[in-house]
Amino acid sequence: MISKNDNHKKAFIKNMDLLFIDLGSYLSIGPFYWMIIGSTHPSGEIFHLPPKLLPGGYLAKNFQSLRESLGIAKIFWNSIFIAIVYTLVSTFICAMAGYAFAKFRFKGRNFFFFIILFSLMIPLFELMVSFNWLNTYQAIILPSLASPFAIYLMRQNMQAVPDSIIEAFVHERYLTPFLTPFCF
Repeated sequence: MISKNDNHKKAFIKNMDLLFIDLGSYLSIGPFYWMIIGSTHPSGEIFHLPPKLLPGGYLAKNFQSLRESLGIAKIFWNSIFIAIVYTLVSTFICAMAGYAFAKFRFKGRNFFFFIILFSLMIPLFELMVSFNWLNTYQAIILPSLASPFAIYLMRQNMQAVPDSIIEAFVHERYLTPFLTPFCF
């Protein structure tokens, strides 16, 4: 029989767990709150003691200054362009490579897969410097198009798909729409 003391102990432990979760949540949210509040104050007031924890009135001015000094529209466009191109092309290339390594039997398959995984150790920055590609789109996009880690993940995913299902979809000519969700 469970005594009242055991129930109180379990309730206390549960409450302590919730307390630690709450504290962890506040500590995690704190830097984001400080970043947002700091963006509403002049730069000279951010580090004053005691800190100002309520919003200030400089948000619009600070964003205008940011837009003018950094060219935020260009930065935003670069991010969108690189993300879209990288996602579409890399998913296509890595899915094809993963499928080939998972389903095709060819001489040297394991060796080539080992070489792909070994390429994770190549320092890409040094490679980009030798190609003279610093600060270019190709330096960001091209080295990761055939990401060894993504090829490994796609291969592992494709190995889980039974060959009989793939054969059925190949026969019906629906392989691409069928296998694409398995890539994610």
